[in-house]
Amino acid sequence: MTDGSDLNETDDHGQTMLMHAVICGAGAAVVRQLVAAGAVIRACDEDGCTRTDLAILWHDAGVMAALLTAGAGDTANVAASLGLSELHCAALRGSAS
Repeated sequence: MTDGSDLNETDDHGQTMLMHAVICGAGAAVVRQLVAAGAVIRACDEDGCTRTDLAILWHDAGVMAALLTAGAGDTANVAASLGLSELHCAALRGSAS
């Protein structure tokens, strides 16, 4: 993160480094570091998914808490992009939290 790379550059699917950190299970500490370094928390990928959507889909309550603390309090876009609500995604992943 100190080499001058653009944290908000997107890949071929419109996903940012922060989104990849969520998908890869990098954890809440890495998410907090990326946000502190300037990663945009309100970005959407080409499917309309936000980083909160991805945290829900990947069942990572710690990352979700870090994102919410950083200001990602908007409602997730899973319903719009996949036809599922946050509750559907949590249930599919076996989460009661």
